[in-house]
Amino acid sequence: MIGEIYFATRENLRRLWDGVFALSKKCPRKDALTEGQASQRKAMEAELTRPWVIFVCGEVNAGKSALLNALARESICKVDPLPQIGPVKWHKYGMQRREKPLVDGVIECTAPMRFLQCFELIDTPGTNSGEKQYLAAAARLGNEADLVLVIFPASNPWGAPTWDFLSRQPSAFVDKAIFLLQQCDRREDADIPVLLGHVRDLSMKRLGKTPPAFAIAAELAGTSHHKSSGMQSLEMHLSQRIQTSTQRKNALRAIHQFIAEELRGIEDSVDEQARSLAQKGQILDEIEREIDMMRAETLRNQTKSLGGIAEVFQYGVRNAAEILTKRLSTMRSITRLFRNEDTARDAEALIQPQLLNALEHVTGSDLNDLIERCCKHWSSLRSRLQIVVGVDFEDVSITHDRLTRSAEDFVQRMSKASARAISNLRLRGTLDMALRSRSSGMNLRASLTLVLITCAGLSGGMGWNWVAFGLLFSAAVSCVFLVHLAIQIRGEIVDEFGNRLLHQSASFVSAIRGDYEDGLRMFFRDYSHGLESIRKHLVIQNAATKPLMKEWNERFLELKAMEQEIGWVSPRFLYFPPCW
Repeated sequence: MIGEIYFATRENLRRLWDGVFALSKKCPRKDALTEGQASQRKAMEAELTRPWVIFVCGEVNAGKSALLNALARESICKVDPLPQIGPVKWHKYGMQRREKPLVDGVIECTAPMRFLQCFELIDTPGTNSGEKQYLAAAARLGNEADLVLVIFPASNPWGAPTWDFLSRQPSAFVDKAIFLLQQCDRREDADIPVLLGHVRDLSMKRLGKTPPAFAIAAELAGTSHHKSSGMQSLEMHLSQRIQTSTQRKNALRAIHQFIAEELRGIEDSVDEQARSLAQKGQILDEIEREIDMMRAETLRNQTKSLGGIAEVFQYGVRNAAEILTKRLSTMRSITRLFRNEDTARDAEALIQPQLLNALEHVTGSDLNDLIERCCKHWSSLRSRLQIVVGVDFEDVSITHDRLTRSAEDFVQRMSKASARAISNLRLRGTLDMALRSRSSGMNLRASLTLVLITCAGLSGGMGWNWVAFGLLFSAAVSCVFLVHLAIQIRGEIVDEFGNRLLHQSASFVSAIRGDYEDGLRMFFRDYSHGLESIRKHLVIQNAATKPLMKEWNERFLELKAMEQEIGWVSPRFLYFPPCW
């Protein structure tokens, strides 16, 4: 096809244009286009599909329609051996074949032909037709055309109407002209150089310049005599004119520069977005470090909280000692001699709930203070960073509810840990051995007292009064020893029990320390959960930026490759075509 290299280059540039501005929509720039820039962009976009306009003029039956059909290699114009006089026909691309008046003396003819997407053809009435209205319209369109093909019939190339028509046109019209000696197949081969020389001489005399001139026989194009038709030389010259057109090349260079500027704007936008995301990520990291510092500080201050737990434990031990003292009173101890000993079990059942309740109270109080502190911290974060990060933080009430649930889980965790720690103290086993030893001694004294009383009763019945009195006195002494033994051993048991538990206070705190630290970590993990939505938002935005940068790199490489195709020059030498 004529101008194949130019149109291939322009098509590549058009695809690059579409790709770059499709990318621009994905990452819109903050600076909106001005009215002038928008108009310029619209004009450039139109330039990427603007066809070349070829204007054909000559005498009636000079072979103009045959030439246009030969150039298009399709039947665009009707060829009739009889003279055809009528309006100017402007052949354009269209989805349907139709004709409609465009302006006075001009008819627009559309057809779905690929050639017409690249070239628009203006077929004029003969210069010797005498139709002044049509010839005036033709002259106007010829001045706007990109190429002018002037047809001279080989039978009479010196016809005055055509030369008169050319002499009335401005110099720019003649600069675009190509002289074609048509229907050369009707003359002898030896006559052709002579006729071409005559045309050049006459052109110099009438016009003051000599446009390129070719001898053709358009009717032979597409036949077995195609090589002798001269169309190949004409097509090569047209392709060269198209390829070296300064106006069109500068238009492509301007479009290339416009695309480059758009790519720079996209790059700045993507970089700015990446920097913004990085900044937001740093701010989020700072927030998370603040939360980690709060957790670390709380863990460092756990000595105070665990010290409170130790005080609770010691308080529980004192209560346990008082309870045990009451449970080991003399009358209760003597009463239990006649039934199973269950003091150790009862004491443990009373002591353990008291310790757990006191521990939950202390832990819950510490957590309430921590919740209030975290809520104040979260409130300051919302007011300080909501505008910077650009994402809505969750409300403080939501954070408070979540931390309250976390605190409840923390207290339950500590309760279970405390129950295990208390069980590991083996209160029942320690008490049970001491109480059984005390019960054995008291049983022995009580049995002796009962035996003496029984013997005293038998002696009195037999009349041995002095013996009976002696045995009763011995029974009284044994009872006194029984009471003394109960009181003495009770004190020893209570003191040993209390001292043992007090010495195990550190072991108790150490046993629950791990659960306390894990509970605090879980608490602060739940506190930082409010940042997950922000982190997820930033991760999604960051992931969306990478494909944009990849696509930008692809478009940039395409842009660099286009520089060689369009013959790149410095942007300061670029100018927009006058039609813009």
